[in-house]
Amino acid sequence: MDYYIENWGIDIAKNETFINNTIRQVIRYSHASILRKARNEVAKANGAKCNVQRVLVNWLGTHAFYAIFSKRPQRYDTCSLLQDLESKLSLPKGKGIQRRFRKLVKESAEVMAALGL
Repeated sequence: MDYYIENWGIDIAKNETFINNTIRQVIRYSHASILRKARNEVAKANGAKCNVQRVLVNWLGTHAFYAIFSKRPQRYDTCSLLQDLESKLSLPKGKGIQRRFRKLVKESAEVMAALGL
């Protein structure tokens, strides 16, 4: 999404609500897509079960957007987008999730660094 925002050339501060809403929709769609794929014919035939909680997908998605956007502070510091994402991550219910996914977050940060992001 960062790439699209950069190439689109929009004023991030003026379109902050739109970007925030788009982030939420992308995360919601990801959760719905996971559930839909777990319920398709092949998954059912193989006895697949999927119990991915929405709150976990929301936290992971929010963290992913924050991780990417925070690498470009010169672009996103003109608005409260980073602060909004950070505040959602720091909610009390997110603390347990953060501990639960500490290793995954660390590994993904290492991969991003290796990719030069």
